[in-house]
Amino acid sequence: MLTQKSTYLMNDLLVETQGLQNTSLKLEYLPSGDICTGAITNVGEADFTGTCRMANGESRTVNANWSPSGAGNGVIGQIQLSG
Repeated sequence: MLTQKSTYLMNDLLVETQGLQNTSLKLEYLPSGDICTGAITNVGEADFTGTCRMANGESRTVNANWSPSGAGNGVIGQIQLSG
């Protein structure tokens, strides 16, 4: 069961003219430092989904989406973690 924790999320996408070439996903739980590593599995115009695995083998799924903030200089989004 997941509880609400502070989490640092980093994702990288390598995109070429042919499309998405490579991805990475990393979650770091704070303050424990537990790390979950994996890949982005789906990318949309304003969202992505990814999966990662903890050192103990447990799997996590990350869903993120965003939209313009209305002020014209940022976005408002949501990140959901399950698994």
